[in-house]
Amino acid sequence: MKATLIFPGITNCGWNCFGKTNNSDAVFIPHGLAQIAACARAAGHEIDAIDLRRLTGWDEFENNIKARGAGIFGISSMSVDFGNALETIQRIKKTLPGSIIVLGGVHATVAFDDVVNIKEVDHIIKGEGEISFSQLLDTLEKGGSPERVINGISPDINTLPYPDRELFGFEKGEMNLPWLPHMPSPFVSIIASRGCPHKCAFCQPAERAVFGGKARIRTVESVIDELKYLRERYRFRSLLVHDDYFAFNPAWIERFCDAYRDNGFDQMFTCQVRSDFIVRNEGLVKRMADCGLSCFMIGFESGSQRVLDFIKKGTTVEMNRKAVEICRKYGIRVFANYMMGLPTETPEEVFKTIDFIRWARPDYPSAAFFTPHPGSELYEYCEKHDLSLIKSYKSYARNPTEPKIKGVDYNFLRFAMHRATEYKVDERLDTLHNIQPKNADMEKMEKDLKEHKIQLGNLDKYYREKLLGPREDSGVCSPKIKSSKGKVLITGGTGFIGSALAYRLMEKGYSVTVVTRNTDSAKAKHMASRGARVVQGSVEDSNLVEQIRDIDYLYHFAVYPGTEGKKMFDINIGGTKNMLDLAVERDVKKFVYASSIESQGTTSNSFSPLNEEMQCRPVSQYGLSKLEGENLVSKYIEEGKIRGMSARIGNVYGVGGLSFIHAMSQAVIEKNVLLASLPLMGGRIVQPIYIDDLIRAFVLSLENDDEMNGIYNFTGHQPVTIEEWFRELAVLLGLEKNVDEAVRKEIGSCDIAALKKAHAHINYFMSGDEPDIHRFYTDDKLLGKIENYQTFSLPKGLAYTLEWYYSAGVFNAYIAA
Repeated sequence: MKATLIFPGITNCGWNCFGKTNNSDAVFIPHGLAQIAACARAAGHEIDAIDLRRLTGWDEFENNIKARGAGIFGISSMSVDFGNALETIQRIKKTLPGSIIVLGGVHATVAFDDVVNIKEVDHIIKGEGEISFSQLLDTLEKGGSPERVINGISPDINTLPYPDRELFGFEKGEMNLPWLPHMPSPFVSIIASRGCPHKCAFCQPAERAVFGGKARIRTVESVIDELKYLRERYRFRSLLVHDDYFAFNPAWIERFCDAYRDNGFDQMFTCQVRSDFIVRNEGLVKRMADCGLSCFMIGFESGSQRVLDFIKKGTTVEMNRKAVEICRKYGIRVFANYMMGLPTETPEEVFKTIDFIRWARPDYPSAAFFTPHPGSELYEYCEKHDLSLIKSYKSYARNPTEPKIKGVDYNFLRFAMHRATEYKVDERLDTLHNIQPKNADMEKMEKDLKEHKIQLGNLDKYYREKLLGPREDSGVCSPKIKSSKGKVLITGGTGFIGSALAYRLMEKGYSVTVVTRNTDSAKAKHMASRGARVVQGSVEDSNLVEQIRDIDYLYHFAVYPGTEGKKMFDINIGGTKNMLDLAVERDVKKFVYASSIESQGTTSNSFSPLNEEMQCRPVSQYGLSKLEGENLVSKYIEEGKIRGMSARIGNVYGVGGLSFIHAMSQAVIEKNVLLASLPLMGGRIVQPIYIDDLIRAFVLSLENDDEMNGIYNFTGHQPVTIEEWFRELAVLLGLEKNVDEAVRKEIGSCDIAALKKAHAHINYFMSGDEPDIHRFYTDDKLLGKIENYQTFSLPKGLAYTLEWYYSAGVFNAYIAA
């Protein structure tokens, strides 16, 4: 029997959107219809599809159905798209009166009274449709007369054939546009479970009406088999588990992690969980991160406990906070779902949500205006209290674009959305501050962002005074973190590493003071808004000592970018001595000198990897200055003046940094001289370490062992060759061919001197005795004191870094070119 399935999902992306926008709604396969198609084909039926996203308008739709002629048309729709679904139904019946219309999906199930009287609909399938749609086709093929209303039969989800992805243009759509920008393509999504056991009032009992009263999940073997099939067919590199709630069975997740790793999967994946799962299963969360988890989608919903209780979320604000901390601990990105404008929500409770999001700083903030969805408990609440402002099906979109219920000030909520995510503005300003020189577009962007921040600050004061009354802290919306663990001074605290450390220590409850040469920078101002004390000064100035009083720990980062020659030595030697004297005078508990692997120098094959006890042979003036700084620290330790540590830091990269990955990405994109030099330097070993892993090691060394005196390598323990580093980056950029071309070319060693002068990174990668040198160091000594601190694989760290570059506009010029 022939049948045509119709996907009406154009409400959020419009006609002709397929593959032409970054909106995932424009390319994601509709799993429900793809699964129904696969089941019907397995039962011997002939199935094709019309995807409205791939059409230019209703005229083209009518041409499509005319070409097919009268027949069976199956339409599945959510509430938000039902206006389009209804239009397809009416046009089919008008154009091809003899056609049979079968309606199913979420809206037909949860809003049955809304669809049952639509005369053009011949059959309605409520609930799950795979078995019932195939049976309906069987009956029609045999000339039978099926019931108009059919209660769908729930299938054994382990026995279903894999969704027919190609029916909806998978290889030209979803595969090339991952759900989140840090996830590399090829990308796939799967469904592992159906239903949710929880009782959130904005969702239930609608979901139970669709999937039955009990959440159920496929066997681990079934899911792994589908992933094997997808790996073989599409060579996917990232994965979205598209379940409403993936982790409702922790024992299943544990088995899945084992099977995922045992079957050779290392692709990063994203899934949706709740904060209570994260908090109650931290060990399991770490295992998920170790085997590929890159991001959790979490429904925080509100910063108010009363609101969470009202919507029957079953979580607490404190639990949400703890979940964020655990995600940060294991390098897991946070996609935060939250909503404003809920019934009974007060302005003060909205501010609590603002404050929570500003504290949590999710990687992907996803705000919604509460929308009463048919079939949910809160929908009934809004109907009972005459609150709903929904006038059309498209208004069921959760997007924060229009009023949803009565009694809510939506102008205030629009401000609240922007105020909650102001940290994203700060991040962009900080990035622009670090880019020199700026072009005219960047300067204008910087000006506009600063003006936007001023407007937000003024509106914050206005709304707080208007809605809450005058308050002493009316200009500050981000919560101050009370000190409970100690007071930390960080010199160079607004730099790439220093600022990351400062933020992490503040999150963990330390009081932080940062020293910076420019207190007017966007980073300095933002750190002050987060509760840090910001002091202007330079470490080589002995007068700075008088400004610093009560401290317990001191992190000294010394030299700042672009410093060289005598100035560099003045900072790394004279400045370090000043900070050591400060540590002695203030009797600090621990002094940490941020040294560099450059102080030890490079190594050859016969001496790899280097440890802290081996002879130091710096190959640069920078390394020599750091080594002299180390010697000063060691002298103070040996004389019993301080308890301290020199941390030899490796090749750090990551979000907020514009060094290695920026230059390497530029080389891959432009095919410049740095990439061309790969044949000479590609075989050398380096140890790139992601910024979050380095910071985790710093914090662990602070908290876990007060006796960590001496020198330690903070390098990570996953060395790669420079060519491997470039290749991983090129894969994420989709430019592997550029690296292939570069390594195939021959280049003579006589060109080394010229190449070094041509690019600073060539000089770095090739410094030392030619041609056999490496930057390969062991961190065994550090691991003997603290737990394994490295959670970021190279592909994951690179993906996160590139996503930040794109979002911050760093790549705009390259992309345009």
